Amino acid sequence: MRKELVSKFCLLFVILFATHNAMAQSLEVVEFRKDFRAWDYDLSEFYDLSELDINQYASLFVFNNRKLKLSFEANLEIIQQFVGDNRMQLLLLPSGTSNINICCENYPNLNYVFPNALENNVKYMLRLSAIPNENKEKKVVTIYRPSYVKSTDIELSNFKFNSSSLFASFSPEYDNSGQACAVIRYCVDSEGFVIEPNLGTVKLIEKPGEIIQYVPAGTKRLTVRNGNYMPIRDYEIPLELQSKGTYDVTLSLTEYAIKRQKASPDHENYLGVGYNNPSFSFGMKGGSRRFTIHCNSTWDISAPSWCKLSKTTGQGIMEIEVVTKSNSTGLKRSGVIGIQSQDITVTIDIEQDSK
Repeated sequence: MRKELVSKFCLLFVILFATHNAMAQSLEVVEFRKDFRAWDYDLSEFYDLSELDINQYASLFVFNNRKLKLSFEANLEIIQQFVGDNRMQLLLLPSGTSNINICCENYPNLNYVFPNALENNVKYMLRLSAIPNENKEKKVVTIYRPSYVKSTDIELSNFKFNSSSLFASFSPEYDNSGQACAVIRYCVDSEGFVIEPNLGTVKLIEKPGEIIQYVPAGTKRLTVRNGNYMPIRDYEIPLELQSKGTYDVTLSLTEYAIKRQKASPDHENYLGVGYNNPSFSFGMKGGSRRFTIHCNSTWDISAPSWCKLSKTTGQGIMEIEVVTKSNSTGLKRSGVIGIQSQDITVTIDIEQDSK
């Protein structure tokens, strides 16, 4: 009887162990967030950045719970990659980067799409969890597909199938293989948009406030451009485009692009400091941050006494550096950077930890 119980227990253990290994077959992103405060210190203390201006790029810190040797492929070029102890890696990426493919031996590739395209001079943290995996067959797993993607200047949102529209059926166009196309209808708020599907455009109709584009069924990606604005590259369509299907999407310039457009002598006085007014958080050791003033007139800046500014007065568009030293007061401190131009005031919240 005892031998039979032991035998059954051993069999159950083997089954559970095998089931665990069968299920544990992929890397997993357990956390992604913006402005990871633990990295507010000066990175030049740890890496040679003498030939790089780190503030021109997005900084992505990748952590994993095992000392895995990871490699990365971003939809835009990786500017620089630094490796710590294999638990942490730092990537410098261009603004507008929308997704990254994470590769590791013995694990399926993980294609992670960021909730929003990365912004320059912003730090992000991505934390991975890796479970042992003996299956060496590699597969690409997309874990998140956003319906809202933007660059600094262009945003594409609300991509959806219009089940009530028969437009593509009543006015069909055919691709080179003779198959009826899918139709994408873009609601646009300005002129000059150029849309480049990965399988090409069969027919394009442009109307005031609308672009109608016939594309082959199965088209998976789009690139959107507009003059000198930063493009959206390789937007991954969140739906499978069907023959004779009609799809609606909203395409527009961001608030930041419109503000920059206004910041010229041809418009009334304007003052802005980027796509959303930033807020700066520093660690106890201090560090530096940069922001760009967009203005078509003169301006003045004021800041707390524990902050040093590269400029306090100026005119037009200019980049400003904010520097803080070590906080030895034992208390967390906070304040406001104020930018004034004629009757317009813009503020930036700033704080520094004490430990």
